[in-house]
Amino acid sequence: MNNNGNNRGEFLKKSLVQSLGVLSLYGFAGESLGAPGVPEKERRVLENYLSEIEDSLLNGLIPFWFERAEDKKYGGFLTNFDEKGKTLPTPEKYLNTQCRLTWWFSTLHRRFPELPNTVELAAKGVDFLLKYFWDDTYGGFYWKVKQDGSHLDDAKIVYGESFSIYALSEYYLATGDKRGFEYASWVFDLLCRYPLWRVSRKPEP
Repeated sequence: MNNNGNNRGEFLKKSLVQSLGVLSLYGFAGESLGAPGVPEKERRVLENYLSEIEDSLLNGLIPFWFERAEDKKYGGFLTNFDEKGKTLPTPEKYLNTQCRLTWWFSTLHRRFPELPNTVELAAKGVDFLLKYFWDDTYGGFYWKVKQDGSHLDDAKIVYGESFSIYALSEYYLATGDKRGFEYASWVFDLLCRYPLWRVSRKPEP
């Protein structure tokens, strides 16, 4: 792999780690600082962590995805960028990455309600999921579609279905939109009834 490939890999790995952990750490550090009896040394460590996390979140992750995530042509989200944030081709959209960003904008609304457009972006993610990923015949979400939402892969994978529950339940908590609760519940029920369910076919009774 060349240096550009290495740099992009490091960029994506760092972004993934930050995206997965930064909001949880932000909440943990903030709560711990206010807890009684925290020793001064530990308090200073937590303050440093909180400062770094706030900077990464408010000046890095949030503006990065606000500026780039929305696919204004086809709907849903773009997820493919180089280490400088330049948009790369997105020939296909995966269920798990569309759900991650739906969760991201939903949880931003819950934790930072003063941020603009979080609900609108989360709703656009849900609209795209339900319009192009959802199987109206047998239920569940397809694994991937083309960038414009057209058919590509009708497989259904438990990993991806789990992401849909995660994203839609957070969306419901953030907005009260009953679609989030209803579709998350339907997928959960299907996974409980058919735990090895993997492809687009009518499950055996």
